[in-house]
Amino acid sequence: MDEEEESIEQAAAARRERLRALKAAQELLSAPEDQDKPDDANPTMEEE
Repeated sequence: MDEEEESIEQAAAARRERLRALKAAQELLSAPEDQDKPDDANPTMEEE
C-alpha cells in the first residue's frame, strides 16, 4: 500500500507543478507587452 500512496503523491505533485506552469503561462499571455521600455530594461537579454 505504501507504493500506491507514493504513486498517488507523485501524481499529485506532478499535477500541481503542471498547474503552476499553466498559470504562469496564462499570466505571460495576458500581460501587456511593454513596447515603451528601453532595450536594456530586460537584463537577461544580451545583444550580440
